[in-house]
Amino acid sequence: MIDPKELRLGNLLKSETGEILPVAYIHEDVIGLRNTMGGVQKHQKNPIISYDIDKLEYVPLSEELLMRFGAIIYQGKWLIGNIELDYITTDEHFEFEYQTPNLDWEIVEIKYVHELQNLYYDLHKKQLILKP
Repeated sequence: MIDPKELRLGNLLKSETGEILPVAYIHEDVIGLRNTMGGVQKHQKNPIISYDIDKLEYVPLSEELLMRFGAIIYQGKWLIGNIELDYITTDEHFEFEYQTPNLDWEIVEIKYVHELQNLYYDLHKKQLILKP
C-alpha cells in the first residue's frame, strides 16, 4: 500500500493501467498523476488524473530505470550523481552505503524508484528526471 508521507511531487508511481507517471498532487487517499502523453482534446497538455491510493503501486527500481535516470556502471557499482549503489542479487534490491557523523557505516535498502528520487533530491536539491 502506498504511504503518501513517503512521496514528493514528481515521484514516479505506476497507475492502474501500468503507466509510470509523476505525482502532481497528494491529498489524503487520492493522488493525482500527470499524464505526460497529453489529453484527448488539443488544449489539454499534461492533464492530471486522480487515482485512489489503493489503485497505485510503487515502481520497483531496476537497472533499466537506473540507465534512464542517467546512472552509469563504474567498477561494478551504479553511480548517479554522488550516489553509489550496489545491486544485491539475493533479494534483488539496491543498497546505498553512507558514513555517519560518528564514522560508522550505514546501509539503506532502495527497492523503489521514489526512494532513489527522494535520496537524490535530499543530496542534490534537484529532481531526478527519467529520460525516454
